Amino acid sequence: MSLFGWFDEDENVAQNVQKKQESDFSNFELVTRYIYEKSGITDLDTRALVSKHLKQYAQENDCYTTASFLTKMQEDRSFYQEIINIVTVNETYFFREIKELEWLVSHIAQKGGSFSILSMPCSSGEEVYSILIMLSEANIDISTITLKGFDINSEAVARAKEGIYDERALHKLPLHVKEKYFKLDDAGHYRILESLKSRASFSQNNIFELSSHHEHYDIVLSRNMFIYFDMQKRLHATEIIVNLLKHGGIYIKGHADHITEHKSLQSVAFGVYKRV
Repeated sequence: MSLFGWFDEDENVAQNVQKKQESDFSNFELVTRYIYEKSGITDLDTRALVSKHLKQYAQENDCYTTASFLTKMQEDRSFYQEIINIVTVNETYFFREIKELEWLVSHIAQKGGSFSILSMPCSSGEEVYSILIMLSEANIDISTITLKGFDINSEAVARAKEGIYDERALHKLPLHVKEKYFKLDDAGHYRILESLKSRASFSQNNIFELSSHHEHYDIVLSRNMFIYFDMQKRLHATEIIVNLLKHGGIYIKGHADHITEHKSLQSVAFGVYKRV
């Protein structure tokens, strides 16, 4: 080691530059295949920018080959989670695809009683809080509602727990709804009221890692999740959703989703199914 450490630092920088120059990500489809097997995401080979970001992140974590990338994903859960955060998109807003949410509110109003609801993927919480707002606007007692949100992206889950949003996320909301259910802070961000926030819970979960013994729900929403899956993963995901539903429970899909027919799912409205 040199007296002042200057030359050591320069040498380390030079070595890192050389490693990047000599990096070998041939057979990168092995990485995308592993992500697919774990998460069901199928289109990574066609998303050049995402692949570029993955390789950059791998190099930042001293992975310069496909083999070392795979090994680190397999052995380091936090590293794998960061990879998932990079490849998943969480673009959503309040009151998105509202017709199905209006059907949900009407269904709960007609049935009465308590309901357990799961939103998966929940992204950064907009759908979960939209449901609570719409139930409140319909004068339904939200203390009778248990509402959970799951998402594979841990950063999205953290944002959902914070309940802080920008103007764009609220662009579909009428002014009186914004003023009633949010507080505008000095930075221009909208904070969901604690009375709503306390009624929801969020956690990081992968649908393909949910066991058949997981909690069962009256209503499951999985909106625009199937667009990431191929036929094999759609079949698997549909079976898991059926198992998450109570008998007579309701499943609501997204407009862009193409789900496979299932003997236990009966269509009752556009995008809405009942477990029979």
